[in-house]
Amino acid sequence: MAHEPSSAPELRRFLAQVFVPLCLLIVATTTALMATQLWSAREANRMAAQASQDLAQTGYRLALDRVGSNVAATAIWDDAVLQVHNHMDRAWAVENIGDWATDSLHFEMTFILGPDDVTRFAMIDGRASSASARSIFDGGLQGLIDRVRATPLGEPATGLARAGDRLAIVGVAAIRPHTDKLMPISGGYSVLVYADALDAAAIESMQQAYLLDDLKLVNEKPGDGEAAIPLSANGRSVAYLTWTPPRPGTRLLSVGLPVLGTVVVAIAMLAVVIYFYAQRAAAALSLSRQLALTDILTGLPNRLLLMDRLRQAMSGAERSNGMVAAFCLDLDGLKRVNDTYGHASGDQLLQEVAQRFQSAIRPADTVARFGGGEFVIVQPAADERSIRAVADRLLQSLNAPILLNGASVSIGVSIGVAVSDGDSERPLELLRRADTALYEAKRAGKGQWQLAEPPPTSRQPDSRTEVVGRAQASRTAA
Repeated sequence: MAHEPSSAPELRRFLAQVFVPLCLLIVATTTALMATQLWSAREANRMAAQASQDLAQTGYRLALDRVGSNVAATAIWDDAVLQVHNHMDRAWAVENIGDWATDSLHFEMTFILGPDDVTRFAMIDGRASSASARSIFDGGLQGLIDRVRATPLGEPATGLARAGDRLAIVGVAAIRPHTDKLMPISGGYSVLVYADALDAAAIESMQQAYLLDDLKLVNEKPGDGEAAIPLSANGRSVAYLTWTPPRPGTRLLSVGLPVLGTVVVAIAMLAVVIYFYAQRAAAALSLSRQLALTDILTGLPNRLLLMDRLRQAMSGAERSNGMVAAFCLDLDGLKRVNDTYGHASGDQLLQEVAQRFQSAIRPADTVARFGGGEFVIVQPAADERSIRAVADRLLQSLNAPILLNGASVSIGVSIGVAVSDGDSERPLELLRRADTALYEAKRAGKGQWQLAEPPPTSRQPDSRTEVVGRAQASRTAA
């Protein structure tokens, strides 16, 4: 009877646990990618069409606003009331209103209508005219005039009105004083009318300004495939602005589907390779995690790992009614070494100091490098004896000089120590007190350790004060 190869069970296990699920994953991923691409293309087309719709509406609103703001700026004017409302000075109206509207504001038509809506002044294409506004425009203009007269101050109104076979954007505003120098107008306002034809030139300008392909003005609502906004006069649609909306999603599909096919083939080829590199990736991940928690220069825990250890120690102290001590250390003389021997020698010194500090602490303690010449030590289950012993060993660890490339270098360390029961303060507050004690030690002459005063509140004020007091007394006696 032939024996089954020893690799067969492993192969079946690999097929069942890795390869088959991976194939299913590839199929599911391919389907999801294709569905996502189709959905993305449809959404891209929809969003592009909506964006172009918003641009077209914005362009149309801005055209209305341009007419409305300009007609209001001209009509609300003390001189206009005096020269064209109280009595019509045609020469003044031509120079100050008609020519201004034509040459500076580029409006095709300007009209001034009296309180009785009779045309008192007209200027068309830069020339004075005897035509009346009623003879040129349909009822759309009268609707705008009625809207202006219906407001107490003759607020401006804008909209569309048909002028023969053309549509025009029209703005109407009451001619009224700008200041209180004139008496309020009685008997009704005269009104100023600015109009600009919505002709091919205007459509072309809007098309270029808002990137609307094949923009045109039509009377009938367009069919599918074209975008449109209705243009209304007196509450009813009189025309439509239509254009061809952009379709970036369709272009995306024409490019993306071949790419997707290539990607699927590549994924299938990579599926086999993935398994062989999985173990290597896991090892690399483990190494990266270690590097993320380690100071690269000294190999000591970094700030991130130290804070985690400190939180654990303070939680343990709270549960056991114990104490935790934090030591902040700063090397005295590191800058002198860097300046004299160079930063490479300074790095070598930091590595030696790290080893000496590790030898000076207890196995349960953690020493970490915070950066530069700053180190922090967390001591769980602390008491006055352990605090004094570790602090003294740390000071003594730097008594012997350090050899740097044949040169003998002596440095010192200043230490600040703070004690907590883990309940009355947070880790950062404990480190802050230790750091304050460190700078007190530096001010006192460096090369020594200083114990911080306890915080004002504590779950165990008596026991911790006793610990601090005995440790301080021991340090002083020493």
